[in-house]
Amino acid sequence: MVYAIIHAKIPGKVREIDKTVREATFALIGMIAMRTQFDEMHQKRLFVLHLENITSQEGHLHLAAADGALGFELLVQDIVNDSGATDVAPISVHREWMSRPSLL
Repeated sequence: MVYAIIHAKIPGKVREIDKTVREATFALIGMIAMRTQFDEMHQKRLFVLHLENITSQEGHLHLAAADGALGFELLVQDIVNDSGATDVAPISVHREWMSRPSLL
C-alpha cells in the first residue's frame, strides 16, 4: 500500500529509471542464482591426522578425503614413497547415506 502511494507520486522519468533498476536487479539475481556453486577445481575437504608416540618413536599418518578429491591417490602414493612406509592399506568406506543423491 505504501509503495503504491509513493510510486503514484513519482514523475514519469523517475518511474522509468526505477523500473529499469528493478529489472536489472532481477536479471543479476537470476544470473547469480544459475551459476553452479562448485566446479571440478574447487577445493575439497582433506582430513589429516598425525600421531606420534614419543616413547617408541612410532608415527602414524592418516589421510582421508570427504569430497572425492581429484589426485588424492597420487598424493597418498607420493607421501608413501617419500616416507618409505611399507604397510599401507587403503581403506574404502561406503555407507548407505553416501549413496543418496545430493540436494545441491
